[in-house]
Amino acid sequence: MQGVCNTLPVLHKLATTKWRNILKPRADLAIEIIDDELVVLDKEAGEVHQFNASASLVWHSLAEGLTGDEIAVRLSKTFGVELGVATSDVEKIIAQFESLELIVEECG
Repeated sequence: MQGVCNTLPVLHKLATTKWRNILKPRADLAIEIIDDELVVLDKEAGEVHQFNASASLVWHSLAEGLTGDEIAVRLSKTFGVELGVATSDVEKIIAQFESLELIVEECG
């Protein structure tokens, strides 16, 4: 995703403690939680996406404005995984959201 604020790759920003920009779910998406899984309806693209509980946690954490580091800590505590594993998972999940164009940058 090329942001409107700058052109740093999302994963590079995730690796830093302080992001210049905040990643947020697109406001035009319809969201439902079904059995701890996130279902996202992207009317613009005509697509429905289903994500597991880990991705749901990342999604809601992004919506709250948390950084990648903060999300990784939350994921680690919630699912009882090592912080390094959680950080890697957060990077992969955000990359997936990015590739599906479900998240946008907000200047911070």
